[in-house]
Amino acid sequence: MDENLLAAAVVLRFYEELDSPFIDIPTDVATLGLHVFIEAQASLALSSTGLRYAAFWVGFRQEFHMAFSQQRHFRLPLDICDTYLSWDPAPDHVLVNRLFIIAAHVIQYCYKSNDPFVHMKYEELVTLRNRWLERRPPALFPVYSEPPERERGLIFPQKWFLNDCHIVAEQTIGLIEILVTAYDPNIARIGPGQRIAMESTDARLKSTVLDICGTALSNRQEPTAMLTACIAIGICGDRFTDLAEQEALMDIVINSVRDNNYWPSNALAEKLRKAWEWGD
Repeated sequence: MDENLLAAAVVLRFYEELDSPFIDIPTDVATLGLHVFIEAQASLALSSTGLRYAAFWVGFRQEFHMAFSQQRHFRLPLDICDTYLSWDPAPDHVLVNRLFIIAAHVIQYCYKSNDPFVHMKYEELVTLRNRWLERRPPALFPVYSEPPERERGLIFPQKWFLNDCHIVAEQTIGLIEILVTAYDPNIARIGPGQRIAMESTDARLKSTVLDICGTALSNRQEPTAMLTACIAIGICGDRFTDLAEQEALMDIVINSVRDNNYWPSNALAEKLRKAWEWGD
């Protein structure tokens, strides 16, 4: 029950999973013990403050980002957070943690886990997401925003925030939007409306990715926002066909690798070059 070991476990699990696409070790086995350790600390972490509380929520957020980027289910049990997800007034960082619980439930819907008791229906998830959006306080909105100006070569919108957790919330809203858009069961799969439906889905996904990236570029005081932007690009980047947008997205990936040594190194850039059929 050492909170220092919990913090160390969170860091180790993060780096193990970041490396998993590029190394030949069974990371599911390598990280299993870390997941169990974090789960064991959950109840105490949620009812305490300080390092244990912070480490747990860092681990929870990392699990969402890893599940999103690896397109897999959420491996931590969500029932441990049942009492935490409420609509009572709370500090901004608590509201953001609640948003991540909603995001984790969305992940479970999209990438079915083996636990039949944690799955919500699509309409329930959308309602839950919308309720959070409607109840968020004014502080979580940008203090300044401006749409992109393509005629001036500005691909991304601008959104300025005063607090790091507000930036995290804005980008997490975008990641949830990507999931609920891509896994909408009401989208026509066949028939005369299928092409229009897929074009609309692609447009929404691309707009959301540009928004996530714009938030990162507008708030350089939060360098991890670039990591979230790269995660969104990694999932939806292949949908972009406009050369100017492709080049702008590639700049984010290359600059993140160069300036911050962020995941996913050069692998994502190579993946995008192949998807976009860029020549040497």
